[in-house]
Amino acid sequence: MSKAVAGSVQQAGNIVGRLERLPLCSVHRRLFLYHEIGWILGSIGLCTTTFLLAPIRDEFGLSAQLTGLIGTMSFLGMFISAGLSGILGDKYGRKSILLLGIATWGAGSFLLAWSPNITIFYISRVLLGLGMGAHFPMSQSMLSEFVPSQYRGRYISLLEGGFPISFLVAGIISYLVLQVAGWRMVFLIQGLGALYYFWVKAMIPESARWCESVGDLERANVVLGEMESQVSKVINKPLPAPAPETSIGISATSFSFFELWTKEYRMRTIMIWTLWFTALFGFYSLTTWISALLVKSGFSIVKSAGFTILMSLPGIPGYLCAAFLVDRVGRKPMVSGYLLMAALACYFYGQSTTFAAVVGWGIVMQFFMFGMWSLLYTYSPELYPTRARATGCGFASSLGRLGALIGPFVVGTILGRVGTSGVFTLGAVIIAIGALTVIAIGPETRLKTLEQISH
Repeated sequence: MSKAVAGSVQQAGNIVGRLERLPLCSVHRRLFLYHEIGWILGSIGLCTTTFLLAPIRDEFGLSAQLTGLIGTMSFLGMFISAGLSGILGDKYGRKSILLLGIATWGAGSFLLAWSPNITIFYISRVLLGLGMGAHFPMSQSMLSEFVPSQYRGRYISLLEGGFPISFLVAGIISYLVLQVAGWRMVFLIQGLGALYYFWVKAMIPESARWCESVGDLERANVVLGEMESQVSKVINKPLPAPAPETSIGISATSFSFFELWTKEYRMRTIMIWTLWFTALFGFYSLTTWISALLVKSGFSIVKSAGFTILMSLPGIPGYLCAAFLVDRVGRKPMVSGYLLMAALACYFYGQSTTFAAVVGWGIVMQFFMFGMWSLLYTYSPELYPTRARATGCGFASSLGRLGALIGPFVVGTILGRVGTSGVFTLGAVIIAIGALTVIAIGPETRLKTLEQISH
């Protein structure tokens, strides 16, 4: 036994101190990569339908309203499962529910490929959403519980960066497959991504923080001991001394949802639920109508789609910039600043009357909108103790999916009365409400351990 590992055994039980003292190295980056691959594979399920709506509509003979339900069904599944999976993840473990989520979205993908009628297709979309609603909060929670506090914001922000990659991969797969086969083959290939289940089972460890939180100290020491041994081999020198012992707090029997509404956490819960709802309400209600303003400005549908893609490209540097700055500037100024800038750009986009103004404000809007996603996923798991972290992330995500569900419907209802400019003004106000809520009652979490934030 190496001195480094022997020292860890002597410190058995000090899970937080031992995790925080580990130098960031390839062991952490490899763990991040494993979660990122899963994030991309899961997100492809949300993206492929964008490229397949036309052939699906034609095969089932769908109206415009029924075609629109295809996207809604997956969000409905995510809304249902995100909060429930969080509760289960805090009670039964992150890894178990992550595996369940992957198996579920995989099954949903295969059912989509087989669907003999539109009813089964809709049910399959809900099943797909149920799986992704469980997958994302678990990866988010697990990674936040392994990465040292000074790097945590950067890595969680980069995790969400897998979504643009998923969109690109989904587009390439759809384009290539549709040259030689039908839309069902795309969903079949998408379902094969669920083989990632076996990779997770073999390669991604359970959260040592979670093990300690439910009183399974033996398992926590085994998981962390293996990680310490790997880090020691990589850096080829003894590990630093652990930080002073910090208790995670054992709560093996209490219902984690109630923890969100205790005196210590209720204001954080109000803040993060408001943030997720307003951000996703604004994002999905407005992005649905971005191309409409271009068409209104005199461009053809084809050209407007091209310009919409062009305006979306700055979203990539948007989230990269957020990941780079979040550990340097802090969560509150980054989250509120990105949302306020997105709200400002939304308002002026809606008021634009020239092509240059439309594209210019569209670029600014997408830069901050996509960066906002990374910051939401960074901030959420930091606000709650280990015993309720997955529940907190899950229910925040669930409120966001509710916003995503009703936002486009609200816009479609009022568009005829207020016009495109009125819609974007409403979106700007909604997003600004989220930003002001963070400024008013959101805690700063930068450079603090998860346990320091909880206390």
